[in-house]
Amino acid sequence: MQASSLLENYLDATENWWGSVEQAAIAERVFDFDDWNSFAMVEFCPYLTADSFRAHAPFCRRQPPVLDLSRPFGGRLTENLRLARRPEPYVIRSDLTIMRHVSLTIDAGAELQFYPSVGILVLGASLIPSWRN
Repeated sequence: MQASSLLENYLDATENWWGSVEQAAIAERVFDFDDWNSFAMVEFCPYLTADSFRAHAPFCRRQPPVLDLSRPFGGRLTENLRLARRPEPYVIRSDLTIMRHVSLTIDAGAELQFYPSVGILVLGASLIPSWRN
């Protein structure tokens, strides 16, 4: 873990073997800014394709996770998002960070449940409770 007081602070963890060649599996193993926004962002691409210093490390681009609101979520919001009222709560499993020029709108009656020690950091345009509009 690498704590950071700077927003755009990165930890270079490239050319490591992560026990998988699937980016989604590797991302699950990395605990960084998308989990707790007081940590540095971890760059793991390119990564080794086998448990050997001689393994190939192909060029890759870290894929942003697909936001599935039916499951616990968190991390960086890089696009505007509206959380509509629904019967079940939205479960926030890791720090939710609203990035620059992005808004999060929470409709009246929408319920958010947070895992322990998890919160929202607004760096973006705004956090909009729609019941105030």
